Amino acid sequence: MHIDAFPTHLAEAITGKLQHELTDQPQRQVYALVDHLFRSDQVGQQVLNVKRWPYINLLDHLAGAKDPQSLLLLALPDNPDALSAAVAALCKVCSGLPMLSFMVSRASLSELASHLRAYTEVKLLPDDEAYVLRLGDNRIQAAYLACLDATQRAALLAPMVTWIRIRRDAQWEETRGGDVPKTEPQSLPLLEAPQWEALFAAGWADDVLFQVKEAKPDIWRDHMPSQQYATVTRWLREAHQAGHLTPEDQLNYCLDLAST
Repeated sequence: MHIDAFPTHLAEAITGKLQHELTDQPQRQVYALVDHLFRSDQVGQQVLNVKRWPYINLLDHLAGAKDPQSLLLLALPDNPDALSAAVAALCKVCSGLPMLSFMVSRASLSELASHLRAYTEVKLLPDDEAYVLRLGDNRIQAAYLACLDATQRAALLAPMVTWIRIRRDAQWEETRGGDVPKTEPQSLPLLEAPQWEALFAAGWADDVLFQVKEAKPDIWRDHMPSQQYATVTRWLREAHQAGHLTPEDQLNYCLDLAST
């Protein structure tokens, strides 16, 4: 599933923001968070081949999580020209894909990776079941931050100065962090049922969009991905208002609209 293609000025705008965060702050480091769980090896290998930056596979504790297919945290150069080139290269490779965000932190690569690794899974209460969370997927990042309570959100953001994310419309936004360079080891976040339901609802429109396009490959050929998502979100809202409360009924409602 895609997001809008990145405009030519996006890399320059993000670079300017990152360099501003580094000004007179030599202890700060820029990182890129790259997610390819939903892609083949091809894009992941391109990222690794762009430059041989130091990186850590955040899913290396899971069986079969090969580097080009996994969630990678890359340490980018702090030299202004090299940083600009790195951001431009990553934006070029990842354009239109919900797989790239940037972080600034005083934590080392290994420290930040250790912290973020705890957020690659979540536990659901009351069953206490653990599930992989695609923390690097731009489509769910805002929803995940929103579903956390204040304490959980502060814990996640603690080591970050800022987290710069790319929205569906290919514009960037940031969330400020706590700028705490060293944090205590985190256990898997525990999500209560309402939190999980909110996170599921945010991703449900993507699932419906995928199934609509599978059923109707020619639909919305001239619409940008963010416009397609907005249409499905509106349909789902209408379905709910019409009393279609189960996922199956909502999907069928949207498929019917797509066929008209």
